[in-house]
Amino acid sequence: PNVSGTTSLGHPENEGAVAMPAVIPAPLREERLKPPAGRVRFVLDTDTKNEIDDQFAVVYALTSPKLQCDALYAAPFKKASHPTAALGMEASYEEILRLIELMGYENPPPVLRGSERFITEGGAPPESDAVRDLIERCQGPEPVYVVAIGALTNIAAALLLRPEIAQNMILLWLGGHPEYWHTAREFNLSGDIKATQIVLDSGVPLVRFPCKNVAEHVVSVPAEIEAYVGRLGRIGAYLSRIFADYIPGELRSKVIWDVVPLAWLVSPEWVPSRLVPTPRLRDDET
Repeated sequence: PNVSGTTSLGHPENEGAVAMPAVIPAPLREERLKPPAGRVRFVLDTDTKNEIDDQFAVVYALTSPKLQCDALYAAPFKKASHPTAALGMEASYEEILRLIELMGYENPPPVLRGSERFITEGGAPPESDAVRDLIERCQGPEPVYVVAIGALTNIAAALLLRPEIAQNMILLWLGGHPEYWHTAREFNLSGDIKATQIVLDSGVPLVRFPCKNVAEHVVSVPAEIEAYVGRLGRIGAYLSRIFADYIPGELRSKVIWDVVPLAWLVSPEWVPSRLVPTPRLRDDET
């Protein structure tokens, strides 16, 4: 992934870009971007019902002995089956609860609803339980790891409402493509392009996991999922079923995109990274 080491403030070629202060000294930024040691506490922002990879990521987040998930935020998404951000967010919220129930998780972390509209749609930053919780957590003495595996709406809303929290957050985001690719256009990035621009311009320390040529290598097939996941109780059977159902037909492989940022937290050598300047995202998604 790309570990963003410098700040790009609001720039005129991005309509609606919001300038925010660069509040983190460079040495502190670089220190925070180093892979963490030991058990990691974090919050997970997920558009869980968008596809079937978020479900694997949620279970990974809640079961890995190296991870402690302190809260789950339902992120909005929009597609034919869920034609508004609000419907996508609510479906994600319900899917998180379904996964926790199937896992038999007795004391789960809080699950909070996120934004009901995208930043791109205009208006004041959308407040939500997830946004308020993130702002509150970023007021503490220690930096907060935030793993985002959907559109950046909730994160951008929190940064717009309280720009200073950029100095107390370390963001891991699966989105976009490598800078050398001909376009940055990708579902998470394009789902709320203004939110993406705001986050990139905010100065928050960012570990970005591109999709093309990076996350797309995490591929599996139904037989492998059935052998290693499908027999692990109710949640394993559920994950195996939704995986197989998502890829009908002859070509039976599927990328499980959203486990990659969590894998970097668990074992950074699995996902080698490099320090680069924060990219600027133009309105044409380049």
